[in-house]
Amino acid sequence: MSNKAIVFVEKGKAEIQEVPKPK
Repeated sequence: MSNKAIVFVEKGKAEIQEVPKPK
């Protein structure tokens, strides 16, 4: 998944947020 991570929120749904690449 390139540079994207799936974050689960309290509401019970998954949100996709962009994460910076590790240097």
